[in-house]
Amino acid sequence: MSRSDPQFNLRIPEDLRDLVMVAAKQNKRSATAEILDRLERSFTETDEMGVSDLDRMNPEHPFYSPGPNPQITTKIHKDLLITGLDGPLTAQEEKIMSAMIKALRGIGKFEEEDADIPNTGPKPRKRYPTK
Repeated sequence: MSRSDPQFNLRIPEDLRDLVMVAAKQNKRSATAEILDRLERSFTETDEMGVSDLDRMNPEHPFYSPGPNPQITTKIHKDLLITGLDGPLTAQEEKIMSAMIKALRGIGKFEEEDADIPNTGPKPRKRYPTK
């Protein structure tokens, strides 16, 4: 490793940093060297089938597993937008949503009605004589 190698800034929890420092001291190397060694081993260690992460990333290996195919969105389904990430809506949530949509559609109608009737302000209050 040389000074010309690219730097990679990383935030880690303090307790994990302490573990790295202890392991580096035990292995008599720098924290960077300890992190690199452990990271390299994580890619080369094999699972119970004898396949490493490097094998899974190699297109020529029989156990190559590419990432999921990106989904191309050609249109947006209204139902998927309404269900969102939480799953399907309950009956009560559907009623609330339909009431909100109905109210939002009616906003334009209220503005049109307000434009026809001028705002005259509050009506004067009737004064009662003091006794």
